[in-house]
Amino acid sequence: MPAEAPGAEAAAEPTDGLPGGRYEGDDGEALLELRIDPGAAAVSADLYRLAPGRRDWVASLRSVPGEVPRAGQPLTVVAEDDLGGAVTGRLSVSASNGAAGRLGALLALDGPLNGVPGQRELSFAVQRVSDSARLIGIELETEEGVDPPAAVEFDGRQVTPPSSLTYMPPVEIATRTRLTSAGSRRIVCRQSPPPPGSHSARWG
Repeated sequence: MPAEAPGAEAAAEPTDGLPGGRYEGDDGEALLELRIDPGAAAVSADLYRLAPGRRDWVASLRSVPGEVPRAGQPLTVVAEDDLGGAVTGRLSVSASNGAAGRLGALLALDGPLNGVPGQRELSFAVQRVSDSARLIGIELETEEGVDPPAAVEFDGRQVTPPSSLTYMPPVEIATRTRLTSAGSRRIVCRQSPPPPGSHSARWG
């Protein structure tokens, strides 16, 4: 059997050792929502600051294209806040002593961002909370005096806007995205007559 060439490594699958899904964990001051997407070979996360009875969003981060996430290996990430600030950093994710559904995450930003200090390691023990990497909340609005949209056929069944949020089509398996209802509200619309004169189309 020929000897293996120096430096050769067995090919690793994308997100090798990192089960896909959504994970959450906090260190008492901050909370990390970690998303592992095997299909896109990407890792992303949201960082929150904890406050009594709530959590305040601080920044979002994502692995840079071209780097394949693997367990225990530092991954270059780009983090951005809502003020337009952006910094690079390193995120390392590894199995947590073989505990099912638990991972360890170590995040270090290269500079400060929205109150998060730079050059400081933040350590989180995160727990798997869903198979879906992303949870999208959709709010439905209806208008008084206007009939709701009729049901349409989708994937062999009749679907209405409310029922579409509870139906998980096969594509959900590939996109790893789950839709959920964020509530609904009714809008009262009062029509006003148009002003006198001609009315041409315009932008804005």
